[in-house]
Amino acid sequence: MIFVNTAEKEGITQKQYEAFLKLLAPFAPHMTEELWCELGYVASIHLEKFPIADPAHSKDEERVIAVQIDGKTRDTFTVPQDADDKAIEEMAVSREMVKKWLNGKTISRIIVAKGKIVSIVTER
Repeated sequence: MIFVNTAEKEGITQKQYEAFLKLLAPFAPHMTEELWCELGYVASIHLEKFPIADPAHSKDEERVIAVQIDGKTRDTFTVPQDADDKAIEEMAVSREMVKKWLNGKTISRIIVAKGKIVSIVTER
């Protein structure tokens, strides 16, 4: 549905439309077969090769990092894909929501799980 909405707004090329039909064919075989024939193809769409994904298009530029304080998730934020652990740690500790939960507590340890989570452990 996201693809269809984007295609309605921005338009798509013939090549993109054909790839979309190939992807949709296993889920809506009769409908895609009819649309494929309307494009002028004689052979069945189900005899076509399935589109191969290009990994270059699937890489995100940013990622979402969760912040845990004493085992409970308290905040999330986005960082660039290439951010190092030290920068992620500094961003996490400087966030207002994290400061609120750390108010009056002493941090004993900060663990950064690459690309996923920052876990802050406080002294009890």
